[in-house]
Amino acid sequence: MTEFKDTQQQLSKFRLRVAAAGLFVFVCFGLIGFRFLFLQVWHYSKYSLQADENRISVAPIVPNRGIITDRNGVVLAKNYSAYTLEITPSKLGAPLETVIDDLASVVSIDARDRRRFKKLQEDSKNFESLPIRTRLTDETTKSRASPRSASVFRAWKCAPACSANIRSGRQRRT
Repeated sequence: MTEFKDTQQQLSKFRLRVAAAGLFVFVCFGLIGFRFLFLQVWHYSKYSLQADENRISVAPIVPNRGIITDRNGVVLAKNYSAYTLEITPSKLGAPLETVIDDLASVVSIDARDRRRFKKLQEDSKNFESLPIRTRLTDETTKSRASPRSASVFRAWKCAPACSANIRSGRQRRT
């Protein structure tokens, strides 16, 4: 017995399978496209904020290791905290000169510091944090608590787009 194959029926089954596979692929690409819109358009601000926060790195502070003296008790090296006052120009809410003048009312910023900052600003990108004053002492940074400086430093701690900060540096030896 010979069996005759119905080519029309096989062809219609094949076309149905191809259409089902095509529909499946189309639905998968639609899901991917929807997810892209969901993440990139509707939740842009949330993920943009997270990306900005990823740029912030916490630098460990080297622990205090004591004072190095010679056999007669003369201090050869001692530890002290060194702080750096930094400004991120891209996050400023006010003109740069105004912010520097406000900071100068709290921490002494002379013309040399301003020139060095301007030179650093020309040589760097706008979103980088640039030091305007280095080697600040503990006494200088404690002046942040004074009523005179409260308004200037409040913006540093509370503003979501904080413009300046005092960063604690490594313990330094002299």
